[in-house]
Amino acid sequence: MRLDRNHDQDLDHDVSDYEDPDNIPDSERRALHDLFESTNGRNWIWKQKSASGHWNFTDLQVNPCVSNDGSSWEGITCDVVNTTQQLQSSTLLHHRLYHISKIKLPSYNLEGSIPTSIEYLSYLLHLDLSSNVLVGSI
Repeated sequence: MRLDRNHDQDLDHDVSDYEDPDNIPDSERRALHDLFESTNGRNWIWKQKSASGHWNFTDLQVNPCVSNDGSSWEGITCDVVNTTQQLQSSTLLHHRLYHISKIKLPSYNLEGSIPTSIEYLSYLLHLDLSSNVLVGSI
């Protein structure tokens, strides 16, 4: 299964939508978790030998877009938006807002269905889940 789409709209980046503005929105994290769980993620066949890129939901502070070694979780590409938020005290806060823009997991041994929460990946432009055993529709 492959999906490609273009964003012809300007997407608003509101810092208030983020529990941690220097991470992905909670709704995107939940969508990734649901995809992992509904496709038997514990049995995926990882392409990278190092576990640093494997999807890890045990620590909510971990940013799937930037792991300890500076890379993203395996199969994920993110867009980063730099933004500034002005507080009432005229203090400026600078944030890096992350969004999942691509998921590429062909031949990873995904088995199951694509969860409906995939719709919360509103910045997703490319989805490649080909050569897996998936049922249902998006």
